[in-house]
Parts: sequence; structure tokens; C-alpha cells
Amino acid sequence: MTELPKHIQLLDASRNALKPLFRIFLRSGISYKDFTEVAKSLFVEISTNEYGLRGRKTNISRVAIMTGLTRKEVKKIRDDGWEKMREDKISNKLSPASAVLHFWHTDTDYLDGKGKPISLAYDSGDPCFLTLAKKYGGDVPSGALFKELIRADAIGTDNDRFYPVKRHFVAVDMGSSLMTALESGLGRHLSTIDFNSRPEHISGHGRIDRFVWATIPKKKLSQSYKILRNRVERFVEDIDSELASVEIGDSLKPDRHSKTIGIGCYYFEDDNKHKSKS
Repeated sequence: MTELPKHIQLLDASRNALKPLFRIFLRSGISYKDFTEVAKSLFVEISTNEYGLRGRKTNISRVAIMTGLTRKEVKKIRDDGWEKMREDKISNKLSPASAVLHFWHTDTDYLDGKGKPISLAYDSGDPCFLTLAKKYGGDVPSGALFKELIRADAIGTDNDRFYPVKRHFVAVDMGSSLMTALESGLGRHLSTIDFNSRPEHISGHGRIDRFVWATIPKKKLSQSYKILRNRVERFVEDIDSELASVEIGDSLKPDRHSKTIGIGCYYFEDDNKHKSKS
């Protein structure tokens, strides 16, 4: 079988690596359109800032060639920046579920005399939930939209009438630990992979990026996990002590060359595959 081109291999590997992140997106109410806007802004930002000649920003035409976007798209993204794109998204680019909740709180047809959202029957009376869903839910079936809002505890019920509990749709509440894990954990690991994949770092000049695995019978999983957890906790404590001895503090002052360094450890389980260590 002919070996796939390297860029297709990279796409395959990236697709598999991104599956957990996309599970988080779906649980958290982030849509395909949300992700594409983030992707576009990053393609333009990185190609603009890191691929220019003689220290200057990359010109619009070259960014368009590199990213596959039109020159018009590139110019708009560069002019707006992520901050503006994010504000636009907050104000008017709502998913169907978010739109239903938003307009349940803002459309006067669904508010009482005090400006509060009224309770609605599912499919009887005018207005009802079905009229609201058909007006603001796009082409998503009203029944599916209703079930998803119920599942996410975004709407409550009282005597066969329904009322909004949340103003914004989030399929699962996102804690600060998730944000920290994505930025500090996943983000920093990916930055190490990026660093090590650069031509000047491939020949033994990269950063530490090691992991090991083994196929363990089910009855041994709990015991193995406990062993790994204890060893990792001791290892992390030792590293923390070593770094604390040279960390910038009262006796050491930061300078413009100072960097934050560290080691990350994580435990993983794959359900299925016996992998070769060769």
C-alpha cells in the first residue's frame, strides 16, 4: 500500500488528537461555526506574525496563499482581530439553543408586564414553546431543541408549562479547572510538540517529551493506577522543590530573559489497541 503524503498523515493524527477536545466542545455548547471562527483567526494571526520577511508582518496576499482564505477574509480578520470577533459572537452569533434562551428573555412577545420571561406550554396557546423554537431555532427540529434544553437544565417545568432557568445555553457547566487544563496543560504540551518538530530542533535539541504505556489486564488496572499515582505525586513534589530553590522571589529578580519552565504529567487509558513499542 502506498504511503500517504505527510500532510495527510498529519491531518489524520491531528483528527485523532482533537477528538477529546471536540467532546469537550459538544458538552459545553460550542458549535462547528464557533470552532471555524477560532481556527480562521489563528491561521491569520500566526501566518501574519510569524512568517513575515525581515521582521515585518506577512502581507495579505501571502497570508491568503498560506491559509487558503480569500484576501477579503484575511483583511477583515486582521482588521477586526479576535477581540472584535469574540464581541460579535457574544452579541449576535448564537447557536439555536442559545438563541431560544436569549430571545425568551428579550422578545416582548415572551415577556410579562415586568419584562420577565413568561412560562409557556409546549405546543398549545399563543405564544408557546413551539412558536418560540420555530422563530429562533433555525432549522433544528423543535422537539430535539426542547429535549436538549431540558437535558442541560436550561429550562424548568411547572404544571406542564415551561420557563427558562438559564440565559445562555451550556450543555455542561464548565469549571475553571477545565480552562486551566486546556491552557496550561494541553496548550503547553502542544507548544512542546511544535518546538520539537521544527527542523533546527529535530536532531537531539528538543525539549523533554516522554511517555510510556503498557497493555494491562482489567483486574490489574486499579492496582497499576494507584502505583502510578503515588509515584507521580512523589515525582512532582521533588520537581517542585527543585524549582522552588531557584525560582524568582525575594532573593532573585526577574529579567527580560526569564522564562516559566515546568514538567507536566498525566494518566491515560486507551480502550482497545495493542501498540508496539518499536
